[in-house]
Amino acid sequence: MGWWESYDGTVIGDELADVVGSWMDNLVICLVEKYPTISRDQVLHTIAFCSGGLPHFEKGRRTLDSDKALAVMSITQKRRWNSRHKIPPDLSKRIASGTSLENVFNPFTGERF
Repeated sequence: MGWWESYDGTVIGDELADVVGSWMDNLVICLVEKYPTISRDQVLHTIAFCSGGLPHFEKGRRTLDSDKALAVMSITQKRRWNSRHKIPPDLSKRIASGTSLENVFNPFTGERF
C-alpha cells in the first residue's frame, strides 16, 4: 500500500482512498439513477454539505473552529488555494528523499517497512 501527504501534511493511504472512491462511485450511480437530471455541482455541494460534521469523531465534544470541512471550488480556485496553503512534505517519512517512494512508516498501525 502506498501513502502520501495532503496539502496540510495529513497522511492518506491508497487502501483508504480505494474505499472512499468505491463509495463515491456507488453514491453517484445511485443519485443519477434516482435523479437523472442531477448535476455534478449538486452532487459535490451535497457531499460537502452533508460532511460538515462527522458525528463519529465528535461524540461528547463541540465542533472546533480548527476542525476540517469540505468546500466546493473550481479546479482553478483549488490550485490557487493549495499553492498558498501547502506545507513542505516531510521527506524524512520517505524511503528515498526527494522521490515519490512512499512512507517507511504506516501511520495507522505504527508498522515500519
